[in-house]
Amino acid sequence: MWDEYGSDGVALISDKLSVIRELPVPFGNAASFYKVIYNNAKKTGAIHDQFQFKEEQFQNESEFRLVIDMLRYSILTGFEKEKFGVVHVGNIPSYEDEGTTCCMSSQGKLQSHRVIRNKDAGYVISFDLGSLIKEIRLHPNCTEESERQIKASLKAAGHSISVRHSSLEC
Repeated sequence: MWDEYGSDGVALISDKLSVIRELPVPFGNAASFYKVIYNNAKKTGAIHDQFQFKEEQFQNESEFRLVIDMLRYSILTGFEKEKFGVVHVGNIPSYEDEGTTCCMSSQGKLQSHRVIRNKDAGYVISFDLGSLIKEIRLHPNCTEESERQIKASLKAAGHSISVRHSSLEC
């Protein structure tokens, strides 16, 4: 993957359970988790689950995806209601209706607008990466100085995450 996708940088290693467990509340109410299926025919015909399928040529990537449905998130929380519109239950906006939001914890309701923000054409989600990242793999050509800087940054942030070089297989 290094050879194909990057001439420098790092890879953050985690596992599915950590991603699911550390997902900020209330994103679990609007998230789907997919092990990507590599199938050209299904990719072409995937109208509703387009993020679950990818072309067969990328099968070596073996992806697992977290997809957050922002329309569902907006219905539950009112986040960016100006962009997504407001769904009403009777005369009440969906995000104020107890029947609609009963799946959400009180913590999720309180922090729903604090764990996400706009950035350019997308969003930034506040995620505790320290407990999510299990290992950091450095690009095979990473310099010793860059490695020292990365390790110093992790230590300064109070993280004890394993850092090691990756390899390029020819």
